Amino acid sequence: MMAKRIIATFLWFYSGLLVGSFAVFVLSLPSVLALPVAVLAAMFVALDPMVLFWARPAKTQPSTAVMEPILSGVGLPNPRDGELQGAE
Repeated sequence: MMAKRIIATFLWFYSGLLVGSFAVFVLSLPSVLALPVAVLAAMFVALDPMVLFWARPAKTQPSTAVMEPILSGVGLPNPRDGELQGAE
């Protein structure tokens, strides 16, 4: 997943540089202004402040449903007589 983000950041930087250079050429602005456009585009994609491009993993709590039979001893052999505990 991280490789996709790095590649996308590079591509957006390059795209921003092209768009910025085109805007500088058309509007007859100083050529130095093309670089900030590229950096801002790349940072916006890399950091993704509005979660538009990269989904954040959902925070989930571990389930204890799997551990309940183990913790309660159901289905485990009784060391005293070899029978299963909790199985009636």
